[in-house]
Amino acid sequence: MPLLATDMYETLERYVWSLHGSEDGPPPPGSASGVTESYSRGSGRATLRAMKGVVLGIALAACSNATETQQLGNAKPLTETQRLVATLRSDTIGVATMRPPGSNLAVLERHVIIIGPAEAKLLAERGDPAVLDDLLPLLDDPDRAWAAEVVFAKLTQSDGKTIDVYMTRPDEWWKTFGPGARSHRQRWLDEHRGRIVWNAKSRVFEVK
Repeated sequence: MPLLATDMYETLERYVWSLHGSEDGPPPPGSASGVTESYSRGSGRATLRAMKGVVLGIALAACSNATETQQLGNAKPLTETQRLVATLRSDTIGVATMRPPGSNLAVLERHVIIIGPAEAKLLAERGDPAVLDDLLPLLDDPDRAWAAEVVFAKLTQSDGKTIDVYMTRPDEWWKTFGPGARSHRQRWLDEHRGRIVWNAKSRVFEVK
């Protein structure tokens, strides 16, 4: 594609030069009759420079578009996990908490349950460890961080009490924990990486 843009530039440049021959010489006799001959040598040079600038701008734009198209063509398709992560938004995530099974102490750590939307529920059931890393960038986005934190908490059953406290006022969670949310989860991943396994029965990641 960049070669096509270069060819276009050369073709247009040859056309411009055909109108005036050179910047310093007069227009060739009979060229673009009634148009180029009406210009003085000075105005002809100015026009030529302007037209060359237009040609160069068109060529550069074409090269840029060609490069972007090539990059899009080379982009890897999203995995199913990445596609589901991309649907997460804080204003649509539905969450509830419950007492851990077998516990009689409701005030202690809570288990997180995702109740919607369907994509978020499916994401939390996949058991793909890549989801934990894929969630990290969302924790920098005020419109998506709460949703990412909810899914992370559900998958790891960590910080459930924090989710319980803020699930009806996620904006307050963002003000309090948002700035450090990504680094907090990144540290957790770094500390446990290589020891995280999926428990298909409880549908959570556990650290071995």
